Amino acid sequence: GEQRTMQQALSPDGRTIVFARGETLLVLDAETGLPRLAGIDLGKSSIGVLFQDPTSFCVATGDDVARYDLATGQVIERTLTGAKCCGFALSPRGQIACLENEGELRRWPSASAAQLASISLPHSPIVGMGYCDRGNLLAIACQDGIVRLMDPDSGTCLLRLRIATPVMSFRAHPTLPRIGWVSRGEPAAVLDLHTLDVPLAAHRAYFEAVSIKEDTAGR
Repeated sequence: GEQRTMQQALSPDGRTIVFARGETLLVLDAETGLPRLAGIDLGKSSIGVLFQDPTSFCVATGDDVARYDLATGQVIERTLTGAKCCGFALSPRGQIACLENEGELRRWPSASAAQLASISLPHSPIVGMGYCDRGNLLAIACQDGIVRLMDPDSGTCLLRLRIATPVMSFRAHPTLPRIGWVSRGEPAAVLDLHTLDVPLAAHRAYFEAVSIKEDTAGR
């Protein structure tokens, strides 16, 4: 049958986990694993889910991004991206960045859905993308280990990194200049983007704690 991937996001207060699998959306209590809302039918396959704030979350479905109310599961607003997307991210200011299948990087909302940048889309699947360092950097990671650090305003690629082993999971720290990833058969790794060095263990624990909590709730 068709292979479906699962996306998940932990709320800022750590109390709620949202899973998007294929066309189904599940909202669970992070402590008990019990549903907080009935399953939501998206009507189309999802490519990612992220919390915008403690009371709402966004789900991208390739050609649009919808923001849902956490308490009711109702759609608050919907942004049409106008093209098939393979990845998306939310900035601290609520702006949406989408990477299209053809390699175009775009951002909403703005005066117009202007193209930020055109990058060469790798053959390797996108593992994750996200804003870090309080929105000052946009990180895009691929399964083959290539990570691009973009200027979120101009779309310029500031740095291109290569992780030695294939990446299974990737995260960008929302407030610190840190990225974290997990490779097959290896522990979580964290990189300081200012020094390109491994930071303190406390920062490594941030990524590990999020991964462990999400994985446990998904079982």
